[in-house]
Amino acid sequence: MASIHEIDPALAVVIGDFGLGSDSPIILDYRNDRLSPCVLRLLWSRDMEKPRFSDNHWVKIASTFEELAGFLGLDKECCSPLAPRQ
Repeated sequence: MASIHEIDPALAVVIGDFGLGSDSPIILDYRNDRLSPCVLRLLWSRDMEKPRFSDNHWVKIASTFEELAGFLGLDKECCSPLAPRQ
């Protein structure tokens, strides 16, 4: 269960996940800022013996998409077509 009550699906855009079988989407969340969304991921319950869907939560991994790109090393200089190749 994706803790749908914690987000507004109309204001969320899925941009990725953590790989095959992870079932942990990464979304842009436009609820608080329509021009600069924060980035959330779904964190699943850690209790594998008694998993409850209510223990799944969306957590912020970056305040902006630009911040996420920086974490990933995808800054403007790195991704510019004019940037020197290393």
